[in-house]
Amino acid sequence: MVKTLTPKMVAYCLSKEGMSLESYKDTEGVWTWAGGITNSSGMDVSKYIDNPSGLMTALKATISLVETEYLPEVLNTFKTELSEAQLSAALSFHWNTGCIKTADWVHEFNDGNIQAADHDIMNWSNHSMLIARRSSEQELFFDNVWPVDLKCTIYSVRKPAYTPSYGIPTNILPTLSTIMGISLDPIYTVGTFRVNADTLNIRSGPGILFPVTRTLKRGDSITVANTVDPMWDRIKDSGEFISSKFLDKT
Repeated sequence: MVKTLTPKMVAYCLSKEGMSLESYKDTEGVWTWAGGITNSSGMDVSKYIDNPSGLMTALKATISLVETEYLPEVLNTFKTELSEAQLSAALSFHWNTGCIKTADWVHEFNDGNIQAADHDIMNWSNHSMLIARRSSEQELFFDNVWPVDLKCTIYSVRKPAYTPSYGIPTNILPTLSTIMGISLDPIYTVGTFRVNADTLNIRSGPGILFPVTRTLKRGDSITVANTVDPMWDRIKDSGEFISSKFLDKT
């Protein structure tokens, strides 16, 4: 049973919430940054207006927000200990609604009426996007079915309105693992590969938002280590990341 945050839990919630490295105005006109942080959270988010933070800075602040504002209320509301999947789904629900203490499905679950709880969690949706989110939380909480994709959409900011604009799905699991000091289960093993593109950028993290640290040329050989992302491989010796799309196994 789980009582603390894990990288997978945070990644799941942010795959539903998204985040921005630059402060923006939410639908109520409130300045917001990272994974939903506002001045009322105890941080001055105005310093990120026209001044994007780094991904690690935004994730650290978001983790702190979850640990102080969302996690305690969820843990105190349920009468039994939750699995990682259940706690992830409950956190996502509370993050979105703020109603973990009053939700009918939670009371039904605590009373042992699992079938009713499974059904009634879907009552907390009023448009198509929320239906998809509730359905995912329902499958995760009651059936232990994780989504295939846990990427977080990192949004840019449209100006002068300062509203969220287009976003880039980004695998944040490796960065969360580094911040939280919790290892992830690898899905790939060490291997040597050859570059199949004329020029291939190597980046400091797993995604195109991370800075380019150097480049390789067609035919160059590189050894990659374990990675949690099928699209990005971690270079064994340096810890940098490289797109697996442009690598051929030797």
